[in-house]
Formats: sequence, C-alpha cells, structure tokens
Amino acid sequence: LVLPAALAASVWVVEDGGRRLLLSDDELQWDASGRITVKAVRPASVRVYDPATRAFTDLTVPHPVPPVTEPVIVEQLRPAAPTVPVAYGKHEGRPSAPAADVFDELAAVYRLRLPGIAADPSRDPLLRITWAGDIGELRVDGRAVTDRYWDGSAWLVNLTDAGYRPGAQVTLHLLPLAAGSPVSVPDEARTRLRSTDTQLLALDTVEVIARSVATIP
Repeated sequence: LVLPAALAASVWVVEDGGRRLLLSDDELQWDASGRITVKAVRPASVRVYDPATRAFTDLTVPHPVPPVTEPVIVEQLRPAAPTVPVAYGKHEGRPSAPAADVFDELAAVYRLRLPGIAADPSRDPLLRITWAGDIGELRVDGRAVTDRYWDGSAWLVNLTDAGYRPGAQVTLHLLPLAAGSPVSVPDEARTRLRSTDTQLLALDTVEVIARSVATIP
C-alpha cells in the first residue's frame, strides 16, 4: 500500500487489538484492547483500511458533544524591547537561543484570561495561539510549561497536560524576531519577516478549543 505524502500527518497505525491502519486528521488514542478514542476539533472522520477490499472505509464516530471554540481575553502586561539583537551567538555553527535572563528582559508579556471550558478535562481542551516572532513561552502560575520557536504555524498547547486549573494565572511571553535574523524559517514565515524593517512581533489570535471526545464502539 502506497499513500500520498499529503496524508502523512493523518496516518495512524494501531497495534493493540489487531493491527490496523487508520486515517484521521484528529488525534486518536487507544487502550490495550485497541478501543479507539477520537479527540476532534471538528466533526470527526476516521477511516480504516480493509486489506480484503484494498480500500479505506468510514468508521462510525459518535458525537455526544460538538467541539467549541472560545476566544481568550488578552491583556498586555509589558511591551517587548524596542530593539532585539539579530543573533544571540552560535553553538556548533547554528544560531543559539538567548539566555533565560535575556529572554525575560526583551520579551513582551501578556496575561491570558481563559474561558471556563479551558479547565474541563473531559473536553481535553487546547490553547491555540497564532503569532509571529522568535520564541514564545507559556507559563502557568509563573512556571514555564512549554515553549515554541516560531515557524508560521499555529501553536497548540494541551491545557490538561500543561497543568492548567481554574484560577491559575497564565502568561504568554513573546520575543520579537529581528529583521536580519539568520534563523531558518519556512518560506511563508520568511515572507512575513521581510515585511518589517526592524523586528517582527505579533499576537494575532488566542483561543481555546474544547474538543469533542468520543470512543468508537
């Protein structure tokens, strides 16, 4: 069986409960018996390959609760430095990341006020951040839980894995990317960087996606 490269991110191979090849754009999980749980940000679609017919067929996925997307209230606590370095040194010939104290000095800081559904583990909620810059860091109650180098794509954070709880203080720290930076980014991101003469920093959207979580019978 040969699949097109465009489907690579949708391929799932289940070993438990009998080897199966599945196609789904959503996150799939399974237990030791091979029972599959779908965590969807849209109406879920899961297809399974049938070796006998050499074709994929649709599996029936229940939709007990539809996915929901809610905006996050963003409050800027501190702007970024007006000028950031083009580079922070090199390591083995590659651009280095800034030291932690340098990052804290230069990065913009935003408080994120998440909707109530962000703390519902039964929905396995995701925080989706669309932004532009150099490095982003998310902190919960002052503790860094994840970070990300900008590549032009949306940044998805699993809030349950990040340890978010009701009442927790969530801050987003974004470091601008200097226009002349030597870091390698995809073409689309490079085009956006070229649109600035000084440095690039943007926080486009922040939202919480409460997923539809369903187990295939």
